[in-house]
Amino acid sequence: MNTLQLIWLELRHRSASALLTVIVVSLAVATVHFFQLTARASENETRMIQRDAGLNLLILPAGTDLNHYWAQGYSQQTMPEEFMLKLEDQQVANRLVPLLQRRIDVGMKKVMLTGIAPEVFKGGQKKKQVYGMAPESGTVFVGADVARELQLQLNQKLQLLGQELEIVVILPPAGTADDVRIYAALADVQKLLNLPGQINEIQALECHCEDPTEDPVRALTAELGPLLPGAKIVRRNDLADARRQQRLLAEGFLAIATPIVVLLCGLLVAALAALNLRERRPEIGVFHALGYPRSKIASIFIGRILLIAFFAAIVGSMLSSFFLDQVAADLFKLTSKPVVFDSTLLLQAMWLAPAFALVAAALPLAFSLSHDPAHDLQPK
Repeated sequence: MNTLQLIWLELRHRSASALLTVIVVSLAVATVHFFQLTARASENETRMIQRDAGLNLLILPAGTDLNHYWAQGYSQQTMPEEFMLKLEDQQVANRLVPLLQRRIDVGMKKVMLTGIAPEVFKGGQKKKQVYGMAPESGTVFVGADVARELQLQLNQKLQLLGQELEIVVILPPAGTADDVRIYAALADVQKLLNLPGQINEIQALECHCEDPTEDPVRALTAELGPLLPGAKIVRRNDLADARRQQRLLAEGFLAIATPIVVLLCGLLVAALAALNLRERRPEIGVFHALGYPRSKIASIFIGRILLIAFFAAIVGSMLSSFFLDQVAADLFKLTSKPVVFDSTLLLQAMWLAPAFALVAAALPLAFSLSHDPAHDLQPK
């Protein structure tokens, strides 16, 4: 009888013990995967909240007077739109949004006219647009206060600097400067302001900083300064730090919770293995008496634990994905699909779980194999 047949007979004969081990390892895998998937979904949710709050990095033209910028909301200087191309190969800012802004009179009201183009991603990446303000040419998005005070309606034609643009969106009240803003396509605003190919601001999302104690402004300037000489780099600290703290909180929780779960489950797997081997001592003694070498006997129990853990890894991965999918809609309100099954996590579990179970069972197995078989075969 070969080793695989012996393993199969062992699993059938000790089905309750095998099932209990499957449950323990499955729960360990499911718990770790649940934490990992939740952390990813939380990061995505934070990114969506960040979108609504505004991007956290400003890149302004050389010579910008920051006092004027904060007082008026825009830079008086401009820079070529082609500067966006220089930012594709850097690693500290993503979701770059080019803007051209000026205050203009519309009727009796001062409004901020903002020309905006779709996001550009570093490294030529292709991602779903999330910033959400990219009117098509010939159309505008109008802030709530502007629409209310000027009594504007959807599909109405709006006169801006001598040209008519159609109102396709009236933005809901935000309690921010967006309430007195009109968004239009960047090319349209460049034409209206007679500034072809010019922008006066790039907004972006700061990428993850590896070292939470690092000076983020210095890191940003070191990376972006050589690409855009003289440009002013402004970090919106409250927004950027909130995003970073959210990520660090999730990572810290994973760093603490995962080892605790793995340790507890490892101890439980070791205890189950010890109980199983204790019950099997007479059988181990019989194997010794029949002339089976220790390596052959060990292969039966090693094969058993590896097979159980491999199956448990699949069950645990599926269980965590299924459970989180059921509760994700209640946990994460903004992300359309917060949890996506990750085959990489499954593949990792399919080799890590057997290795983890084997290490947990190694000591009880070594002790049982070193036990004197003559003592185990004595009548009780």
